[in-house]
Amino acid sequence: MSTFALAIGLVVGNFLHPGINLHIKAGSGSEHAEKAGAEGHGTVEFLQSIVPESLFSPLVGEKVLQTLFVALLIGFAVQKMGKQGEPILNFISTSSSSSSCWAWC
Repeated sequence: MSTFALAIGLVVGNFLHPGINLHIKAGSGSEHAEKAGAEGHGTVEFLQSIVPESLFSPLVGEKVLQTLFVALLIGFAVQKMGKQGEPILNFISTSSSSSSCWAWC
């Protein structure tokens, strides 16, 4: 499927020529990089921003990494439950297989 998507991208790119009227000044990249570095945070602040304040705050917020982090934590917790977590895993697998039809039907 990714090869098919790559072929579509190459065909569309060769016919439409995206970015042909985009004029970028030489050296503007370094200016933007310096500005981003001055405003950016370090690695520790980035990692701390991934951890949400509560389990439900990522559902209403705009940070996707927090949502993924909570999903991983819940997934690990359900797997750690062993036999008691099997009904939850069965529910997730049946709902995810039926939800694929919702996208196409």
